[in-house]
Amino acid sequence: MSKSTKENMIETMAILLQKQGYHGTGLNEVIQVSGSPKGSIYHHFPGGKEALAVAAIQWTQEQVHSYLTMQLAKEKTANIAIAKLIEDSANQFDEGTYFRGVPMIALTLENASSSEAIRLACKEAFEDWERLIAEKLMDNGLHEAEALRRASVIHSMMQGAAAISFAKQSSEPLRLVATHISI
Repeated sequence: MSKSTKENMIETMAILLQKQGYHGTGLNEVIQVSGSPKGSIYHHFPGGKEALAVAAIQWTQEQVHSYLTMQLAKEKTANIAIAKLIEDSANQFDEGTYFRGVPMIALTLENASSSEAIRLACKEAFEDWERLIAEKLMDNGLHEAEALRRASVIHSMMQGAAAISFAKQSSEPLRLVATHISI
């Protein structure tokens, strides 16, 4: 089944945000790359570029949510599940198949002071992913408050390792986190 014009624009925006960032991505480029009709952006996204970026963030959130859910369910213990999740991310990085979507850290840093809508969408995505990790920790006996704190630390380590892996063009930072993560 083919994607709708709206879905195609959202996925195109997510890919362009990953490659070029928010300020490096123009609406004309989204139209061109997605093959969408010129008036379709403002038809589907009356808020323009910012609204399309928020939709791309939400799309990425859903993609990562599904991936995390699947990966965390593969192992019974949280420690092993989280370490294997990070190891899988490192393997994808080496294979050149690391998740394609909005780079939340970069987008947050680029726009946190200039776009409340983008900041909030990134915040919601981060909190969603941390909740999934916390649920796995609670399944292994941690109380909710402690599970949420540890999930935040784990997620921060994962995001930081991913950013450093891109800077170094090496999966080693991700692999170090996977090896040394302690729950």
